[in-house]
Amino acid sequence: MPIPTKELKPTKHFDFSKTGRQQELTIAGVSFGSIVLLGIQPEVNSLFGEKLRELVNVQTVFIASMVNGAIKYLPEEKDFERVTYTAMNTQLGSGSSKQFLEEVRRFLKESDLSVDKQIN
Repeated sequence: MPIPTKELKPTKHFDFSKTGRQQELTIAGVSFGSIVLLGIQPEVNSLFGEKLRELVNVQTVFIASMVNGAIKYLPEEKDFERVTYTAMNTQLGSGSSKQFLEEVRRFLKESDLSVDKQIN
């Protein structure tokens, strides 16, 4: 974030250069019968939340963001292309949303909460 949050203004051009730093993100989950609570550190938009819900093979999924410390937004590629507020106001770079989705998929599978699990 080269510009402080309060100084962000609409623009068509923004420097999204990668810094070379990595940011670890927290993923947590628990199931209660056919209900899954997925806790994630970044704030995501509702369409990305739907992608997360599709990874879980139960009818009721709750997604809690900003769990174990807020990390701001998780922008998707279209946010970087459109130079949105979400993309300008994050510590995460282009490609992060795809990588995060894969990590959630791996976490759910290892935790036996994934789409591979059969619920009776």
